[in-house]
Amino acid sequence: MRILAAVMILFAAAARCSALDFGVGPMPVAFEPSTPVALTPGGRIEIAGTIEGSAPAMVVLRVDDGRSTDFTSRMNAERTLPPGPFKLSFDVGSLRANNGRTLDATDIRRVILFIVGQGSGRVTQFASGDTAVAPTAAVPAQVAAGAPAAGVDFGSGPLPVAFEPSAPVALPARGRIEIAGTIDGSAPAMVVLRVDDGRSTDYANRMNAERSLPPGPFKLNFDVAGLRASNGRTLDA
Repeated sequence: MRILAAVMILFAAAARCSALDFGVGPMPVAFEPSTPVALTPGGRIEIAGTIEGSAPAMVVLRVDDGRSTDFTSRMNAERTLPPGPFKLSFDVGSLRANNGRTLDATDIRRVILFIVGQGSGRVTQFASGDTAVAPTAAVPAQVAAGAPAAGVDFGSGPLPVAFEPSAPVALPARGRIEIAGTIDGSAPAMVVLRVDDGRSTDYANRMNAERSLPPGPFKLNFDVAGLRASNGRTLDA
């Protein structure tokens, strides 16, 4: 199993929050889930990256909902950006198709960030949520243990904690991923266990197990045999 596991705090607030990671890397970056997804009504799409080279580039955020069938019925938000780092933010409630129709945030089918014409760029953050934040802004928390029951130590310390082996690793079929730590501060936080196997290429094909936890110590357990991608596929342990 190719494990790229990370336990991270996505939000400092409230149990109802959730996030979608649209992906990172060289543009274009495309998020095309196998089933419709919902964006948080009061949330934002947050984008960060870098325009490479010495010339400005036209960056386009494309968003399709269930009624998008052509250019006029989908959103294409164009931004001309200078070379170097950039950040963009779009309110979910303001997403509109090119014909002016407000997109249905509960029925999103496609989200793509790309460059029109000449130029190249790399995306380092492309996500949505109540407060979509880069990993460097994670809420303070500590993970005290990795996965002793499965025989693999994923690490410890302040979240996020990432285990990204240079070669695939196998987890015992009857083992468990065990996590213990502490949520710092006075507000609940959303903790996400992400697990990728060899077929994980996007959000739908990897596991993102969300748990809203109160402040203080916590323990979580996940049976290896029960690890499933967001689309329901059983991960290859």
